[in-house]
Amino acid sequence: MGSAYLITAVILVQVVWPVIPIPQRLDRISQELVGWDTLGQRAGELMADMPNPDRTFLFALAYQEASQLAFYTPGQPRTVAINKWSRPNVYDYWWRDEDLIGWAGVGVSYGANEHETRLAEVFERVDPPVAVPIYRRQVFWRRSVPEPPLKVYYLYRAYGFKGGLRWVPPDTDDVRVSQKEMP
Repeated sequence: MGSAYLITAVILVQVVWPVIPIPQRLDRISQELVGWDTLGQRAGELMADMPNPDRTFLFALAYQEASQLAFYTPGQPRTVAINKWSRPNVYDYWWRDEDLIGWAGVGVSYGANEHETRLAEVFERVDPPVAVPIYRRQVFWRRSVPEPPLKVYYLYRAYGFKGGLRWVPPDTDDVRVSQKEMP
């Protein structure tokens, strides 16, 4: 029981103050937990700078990123997951295309070329992305050579939503498809 407490204590300390110099590629705690506050702050700034912030929605291309943005963006705005290319999730039932047609959006992705591919399908115009590099927090140890970013998110400003929020099944025989979802 004592060793369980000790291991738990070390892990909790590592989450708050990374004292063990774990190589960046193996530091799963940082990979999953670090940077959402920075990303949310930057997304909030971009939303405020949009021409019509009252008709601008916050979006991501996956459930995880959309839910993290919903929590970490100042004011905790309602967010949208554009699931057209991934898998169905709860965001498919929270929003309809009709709610957002013509609106602008600020969104996040891991890819730097989403504006040329996916986002061009659902928006009339998409500005080039703004890179948001995320660095691992270091408390007690410093490297002589700075580490590269842990990850890089890309924020997009998009205009004129055309529709396409919901998942589109690639195969009509997919077991996840109900008759209501078929076009």
